[in-house]
Amino acid sequence: MPILDESETLKKVNYGLSMSTHRVWITSPWVSTWLIDRKIIQKDARLIVRFSDKTDYRITDFEKLKQLTEEGVWDIRYHPNLHSKMYIFDDFCIIGSSNLTSRGMGKSGQSNRETSVLIESNQEIQDASNRFLEIWEESEPIQDIRFSFKRKQPKMRGIKDILNLFKPHNPFERIR
Repeated sequence: MPILDESETLKKVNYGLSMSTHRVWITSPWVSTWLIDRKIIQKDARLIVRFSDKTDYRITDFEKLKQLTEEGVWDIRYHPNLHSKMYIFDDFCIIGSSNLTSRGMGKSGQSNRETSVLIESNQEIQDASNRFLEIWEESEPIQDIRFSFKRKQPKMRGIKDILNLFKPHNPFERIR
């Protein structure tokens, strides 16, 4: 079972996206849409992402994912507890730590150090596919996401509160 670093993972994922004719099934909590913003013709293209807090919304462009679903490019769902990273194609599967993001795939100047395994055994690909389908059934269509995050504004009582915003923070200072 070959071990892949983040850039090798990206090469194999790009190969799978381009060459698979039957299926492209991906689980990745966070997604950079430039990696999947292409037409997937006559493929069962499914993607599961995570959506549970503001961090997910900052990293993944959910509006773009909704658009890709509406255009019929991908069938996309979300799961609030997703941590799995699986890339399942016709003849191989990749399982590892790489999110489908620039940092996770080695395309950023500050890329993460990631490790994945390449699986080419038919039985193990089937096992990964079964796990994907379990998560898929637990997931919700991305069109059902409702964004309701509101930025909390600190309550200001006077000039002292405003001046404290510009005061250097001392982590050892006792909070009153």
